[in-house]
Amino acid sequence: MRIAFLQSPSKLQVMSGDWERLLSEIESSSPDAVLFNEMPAGSWLPTAPLWSLDVATAGIREHDRFCESITVTATPTFYTRPEMGRSRLVNTAYVQEGGVRRRIHDKHYFPSEPGFFESAWFERGSGTFECIDVQGIRFAVLICSEMYFAEWARHYRRLGAHVILAPRASGGKLENWITAATYLAIVSGCYVISSNRIGPLCKDITANGFGFAVEPGGMLVSVTSCSKPVHSVEIDKGRVQAHQANYPCYIEE
Repeated sequence: MRIAFLQSPSKLQVMSGDWERLLSEIESSSPDAVLFNEMPAGSWLPTAPLWSLDVATAGIREHDRFCESITVTATPTFYTRPEMGRSRLVNTAYVQEGGVRRRIHDKHYFPSEPGFFESAWFERGSGTFECIDVQGIRFAVLICSEMYFAEWARHYRRLGAHVILAPRASGGKLENWITAATYLAIVSGCYVISSNRIGPLCKDITANGFGFAVEPGGMLVSVTSCSKPVHSVEIDKGRVQAHQANYPCYIEE
């Protein structure tokens, strides 16, 4: 399986010129699956320290349009989207193939700082960290800040994961994110693949793009750029199994 990863424009609107260009870039890479970034449609929601039901509802509608727009393709598409929980939003990862959408994971760990007041906007979902099988590959998800909780990478290795998907909406130093992904790949033996936004999230806060993929064992494959916003990586299950059978992956807790 060949998986496309990307950097998509911030405030991406379905049916816009940016949307059509991004779809064209994805199509030209001929992937078997696609990873979009964290909550890719419309404005980034948790920019204010107090949540707004009106803003949250608009974000849900933007992602409804996003989901509707990708029903025309049978290519498995991974993404996260906001949904209403008990009192706030839940940030949920899905895989969608045609009109069929399957839930994978709810984001569990949230930052709280300018541009990222997520703990005020989102509630924790089920608290489960499970895998899902898609076309013979076993996928797991760690959403953005969850990449810094490496214990779940070892958990996913025990569940037989081949790939850890890490959709992001992040700025900061690219080196820190790649270091985190490298460590996850070393301790899990999985591929770690990440997509990100690029552009303003709010005043003075910018997402810096840079989707990337790391192979089992920690080798960086490639990083997206403005000139090449979509890359792809071929998943080799044999490499995953070989790394997971060796140090440090085989060590039991």
